[in-house]
Amino acid sequence: MSKQVFYICLISLFAWISISEVNGQNHEVSGTVITLTGDSLHGMIDHGQWDFNPRTISFKPEGKNEFQTFNPLDINSFEVNGESYVGAVVQTEISPRLTSQLTDFPELQFNTDTVFLQELVSGDKNLFYYKNQFGQENFYVFQNQTFEWLIYKRYLQTENGQRRIMENNRYVGQLINYLNDCPDIQQKAAKVRYSRNSLQNLLDAYYQCTGEQPVYSAQQTKLKTNFGLLGGMSSYTLNFKGGSFDYLSKADFSGSVQPSLGLFLEIVLPRKQEKWSIYNDLQFRKIQINGNYTEVVHQNRFTLYETEISCSYLTMSNLIRYYLPFQKVRFFVNAGISNGYAVSNTNKVRSTLRFFDTTRIEEKPAMDGIRKFETALLAGAGMSYSKFSCEIRSAFGNGMSPYSGIKSNTSYMFFLIGYQFH
Repeated sequence: MSKQVFYICLISLFAWISISEVNGQNHEVSGTVITLTGDSLHGMIDHGQWDFNPRTISFKPEGKNEFQTFNPLDINSFEVNGESYVGAVVQTEISPRLTSQLTDFPELQFNTDTVFLQELVSGDKNLFYYKNQFGQENFYVFQNQTFEWLIYKRYLQTENGQRRIMENNRYVGQLINYLNDCPDIQQKAAKVRYSRNSLQNLLDAYYQCTGEQPVYSAQQTKLKTNFGLLGGMSSYTLNFKGGSFDYLSKADFSGSVQPSLGLFLEIVLPRKQEKWSIYNDLQFRKIQINGNYTEVVHQNRFTLYETEISCSYLTMSNLIRYYLPFQKVRFFVNAGISNGYAVSNTNKVRSTLRFFDTTRIEEKPAMDGIRKFETALLAGAGMSYSKFSCEIRSAFGNGMSPYSGIKSNTSYMFFLIGYQFH
């Protein structure tokens, strides 16, 4: 497979996945809608495991064939896939929070949004979650018949010519006042972070302190990881282009099949129906090639070059993996990059000069040095069943030549088998 074909296939693959994701968001899940009058309607809800809180939902009542669209003011709440959402009109802070995007503006910047808040904890004390369209997470408590925003903001401040990151942590005082039934809450609240799990843990600590039980507590967001062994075989080709090293650029190199062995760690992305993951593996592999080239001046004067290059690499690969929606047997595709470090190498050329009846043999390094780090683009496909997986993976790397005058390109084909411990 040429590098151009590889790029075309890779782009086409992820374009197809993106289109499938956009057009395939109709995930009908059993759910319940609570009307403004308190009635419960059972049916199917189009649940796409939203990255952002939904502003509308599509609901198909039992016995009906068509979906109805509800906004947060049409219904009181709804439940789906173990999650509970409440319609609300809230204030949300829209200032950027990423360090690279912070501004010198300390004042709060509000938007008023009509959304479905996700209920994290309900009972005597409540906690709600809202991720707005800008990607910022906002949290709310409910008191005095109002959803009260827990105030938090990051900004920059210049002092004595130096810029520092500042935080408006007013939410800590709000929580101390809101949870004042627990005498130990002030010390706990002072350490709480403005994050879903940290705030939910604080509410859980409050209920343990008061001896009461929450009516509902959402399952906390956790990353699922898979860890295991990886092994297989790899075949490869190596080509050199350019420069005055004819014994490299004009040689016909023959590769061989070599074993590889390593470990993998897969991080399954949350709220993606376990279809997307970040797959990382660390492999020890080896390449060993031999190339021959004959330089002919005339029939009684010629030089035979025999080149041997062998490298052992410790390679880290990082890929984005997408699982096709099947059940027991799961097919997947993935793509990414790898970086290999050459832990050892053999690099020599043997030249045999024949001039009439005279023979002279010399041996020297084929290159004065090799590139220690090799970078490659990867793409592959495979399947998994239970704890086992198998994959065919293709890779294109920049080889071991460190010189701009002569470039090296490597092409790999891997057959890998994995065993997952958990």
